Amino acid sequence: MTVVMRLPILFAACAVCVSSVAAVAKPPPGPIDPAVHAWFESLVRADGTHCCGVADCRIASPNEVRVGANGFEVYLNGVWQSVPESMMVRRENGPFAATIICKTHSEDELTPDKLYCVVPYAGG
Repeated sequence: MTVVMRLPILFAACAVCVSSVAAVAKPPPGPIDPAVHAWFESLVRADGTHCCGVADCRIASPNEVRVGANGFEVYLNGVWQSVPESMMVRRENGPFAATIICKTHSEDELTPDKLYCVVPYAGG
C-alpha cells in the first residue's frame, strides 16, 4: 500500500489514539486498520506521555520539518523550533515512509499549536 493510500488510515488511526491533552482537530471519518491503530497507540515519549490524540498526528510536509544546527526542528506557530530529544519517538519501522508530527491543530489564531512528539522517518 502506498503512502498516499495510507493517509486516510493514518488520520483514522489517530482518531482512536489516547492523549493526556484534549485535541482541537476533529477526527476524520473512515475505516481503521488495526495494525496502524496499534502502532499509533504505541507512540509514547520517554516521560510516559502518549503522542497521539484525536486526529493529532500527521505526515509532515517538507516545509515543516528539517534538521538544523542543533538537531531536529519543526515549523510551529510561524517559527522554526528545536525539538527536544524528550519529544522524539524513534522507531526502526512504521506504517509510513515519512516523518510524523503529533500536535494540536488549532483553528483559532489566538491559540498556539502544541507539539506532542515527532517520529522521524528512519528509512532510507
